[in-house]
Amino acid sequence: MKFTTPAVLWTLLAVPALAGLWMAAGRRAGLLVRKLVAARLYSQLVGEPAGRLPRFILLLAGLTLALFALARPQWGELAAETKGRGRDVIILVDVSRSMLATDLPPSRLQRAKLAAEDLVRQLPADRIGLVAFAGSAFLQAPVTADHAAILTAIHELDPDIIPLQGTNLCGALECAKEAFEHSESGQRALVLLTDGEELEEDAVALAHELAAKMRIFTVGVGSPEGSVLMVPSPRGGTEYIRDAAGNIVQSKLDETRLVQIAEAGGGFYTRLLSGPAEMRHIALEGIELMEEHDILLQSQTHAIDRYQWPLGAGVLFVAVGLCLGEKPKRKGMAAAILLGGLALGVTPTTHATTPQGRLLYNSGDYAGAQQAFGNDLSAVPDSPERAFNLGTAAYKNQKWAEAIEAFGKALSTQDPQLRSRAEYNLANALVQQARKGRRGQDNRTLEQAVAHYDEASKRDPAFEDAKVNREFVKQLLAQKEQQQQKDEGDEDKKQDKKQDKKKRKRRAEKE
Repeated sequence: MKFTTPAVLWTLLAVPALAGLWMAAGRRAGLLVRKLVAARLYSQLVGEPAGRLPRFILLLAGLTLALFALARPQWGELAAETKGRGRDVIILVDVSRSMLATDLPPSRLQRAKLAAEDLVRQLPADRIGLVAFAGSAFLQAPVTADHAAILTAIHELDPDIIPLQGTNLCGALECAKEAFEHSESGQRALVLLTDGEELEEDAVALAHELAAKMRIFTVGVGSPEGSVLMVPSPRGGTEYIRDAAGNIVQSKLDETRLVQIAEAGGGFYTRLLSGPAEMRHIALEGIELMEEHDILLQSQTHAIDRYQWPLGAGVLFVAVGLCLGEKPKRKGMAAAILLGGLALGVTPTTHATTPQGRLLYNSGDYAGAQQAFGNDLSAVPDSPERAFNLGTAAYKNQKWAEAIEAFGKALSTQDPQLRSRAEYNLANALVQQARKGRRGQDNRTLEQAVAHYDEASKRDPAFEDAKVNREFVKQLLAQKEQQQQKDEGDEDKKQDKKQDKKKRKRRAEKE
């Protein structure tokens, strides 16, 4: 036997105290009555109250059983299985050091993790597994319908979990193949998130071999322009990653091999930009078009509640005790005792203190607030709340790159309200950064901002500021495209005039 709320059992210590108080009160009442009534007339006028002790025993027993029922005793087990129809999907995430590049802020790996979480939410009826790979691969989470466990496993992905560096995609595909062998039959899918660096040619052949049993979708994480790689330095701060010759490593997205793998695996390739849009495309245009099959969604063993028996017996004892000539006053007393037992379940609330950074921010000292949020030792180092506060202060300081990095880290929160505000602030920071970017790059940055505005509105439909800013940025993009087309047209006209001038000059020389 076990109890769901064993702390309630401590209230049973009050039962002996109540019995002692009842006996003391009865003895005192008897003494007072004997002082008023002569001893020879006591038995004729008063006598011993009939049924007084049985009534009290019944009420006390009823209270004891009620308190015992509040502890919710359990014994025995009941197995329950939940089945449904769906597909089996394994997400393969590259955790090599090249995924630390920041050309997709805050980093390729962080955005890949957020994209994987978005894909999990797009497939509520499917079973999902997770494979992490670099120079080697291992099954981070087996194929399961427990999406909460998958989201936790995605959040824990880090380059340090695989010591051997590199990008061994063949090992990752073999690992996913072995994981599928332990699952039920039916159509299956692999979704690969990587920057495509150092992929072996054998991966294309292996993908073609696996296409008979599963479809492979590839997602490119990064940009063709690439970015330098930096890692934490043992001496503090960060340092560049260098090759054997001492040159700084420049990591670039290799889309060619990813396209070949997707085509060989019967899927398609997409490049990660906003995240939610690309994952929705893979879910709707790829995975959900595959045939469903019967799958075991959940298998649980529940302990059986048995509180009904002591509760029923307790109510019966109280009812019999009240029917044995108990006065209404006694009924009210018994009810008050039972309600007092129920009130023991109330829990006090707690209050959080205001950090120094918040005080500096409210006073307008944004530089001090950013430093305070960054040096706050009382906060969890990588908490989304701390990252959000740091990004807000950096934004006020017009440190757009630092704000983008901080708000990107805040996107890992499980709080939908904070996630909506982080999406909105990240979009605003991207718009500010686009103002000083080069033509072409600033358009891509504005497109990312629109995607984040859409995500903020999706998570909080009442967020009007996100909708207004989205429309403004969309209009700005349209104006930029019109101006770009006009500039290209003017350039073509200039070239035509130069050609005509050269032709007239040649004709004049011939004449």
